[in-house]
Amino acid sequence: MATASEKQAQLTLTFEGWRYSHYFELVDNKGKNVSVRCTLCPGQKLLSTAVNSTANLIKHLRGKHASMKLVAQDPRGNEDISSPSPKQLKLQFLLSKQELDKLVASFIVEEMLPINTVESPTFRKILSKIPITGDRRQWSDRKTFTGYLDECYLKMESELKKTFESLPYLSTTADIWSSHNRSFLGITVHWINPCNFKREKAAIACKRIKGRHTYDVIGFEMEQIHSAFGL
Repeated sequence: MATASEKQAQLTLTFEGWRYSHYFELVDNKGKNVSVRCTLCPGQKLLSTAVNSTANLIKHLRGKHASMKLVAQDPRGNEDISSPSPKQLKLQFLLSKQELDKLVASFIVEEMLPINTVESPTFRKILSKIPITGDRRQWSDRKTFTGYLDECYLKMESELKKTFESLPYLSTTADIWSSHNRSFLGITVHWINPCNFKREKAAIACKRIKGRHTYDVIGFEMEQIHSAFGL
């Protein structure tokens, strides 16, 4: 069994000897685990990590403070380290190609921007400044981006259908509006999540309506949309 001095030495070699430990406050050392508080986070939430590993703390920094430029410090007191080791370079917060794809798609869709935005030289210049771990060439044209959006839609549609199949009850609301002499029908599904009893919703249609807004036209379009989602 390790003595108290041996445990303290092991701790010094890991957490206290870690060059990003200054972002955490040591709270307690219990056997094989260390409790710390992140000084970058509000509140008093404690984090736990193994005595001989800082993996959980690295994961926390990557997940919660990825937007910050973290500075490695020499545990002996020197603030900035000009020649980081390969292990330190792992703390550079790089987006995966999949994460960047999702962020760009969300931005284009939620802001209702034209798809050819991805071909804008200025937009591509912004993307080029984001460090990623993959090839960014797929954003070079709107055709590729359109294909990616179609894939995202099909995946979302499949997941919604599975969710609807598991629900005993749900409701839909519909709205029709006109813009620039064109009419559109929107349908939203509402339900109670059976796991946490929270209200949830999802838009399942935004469709062009031609002709007069008579009951039979509206009823037919709503029935078609409901049937497509198994409702």
